[in-house]
Amino acid sequence: MEMESKLRLADVFVSITDPRQAGQVEHDLVELVVVAVNALLV
Repeated sequence: MEMESKLRLADVFVSITDPRQAGQVEHDLVELVVVAVNALLV
């Protein structure tokens, strides 16, 4: 059996670039995306 490379969901989110202004950001983009995805799954 071949070992398949599994991509974690968090690894996908980390690759997203954050278009927001650095000085105006209060929350991490990855955290916001994870919360949004979890809300859809519930």
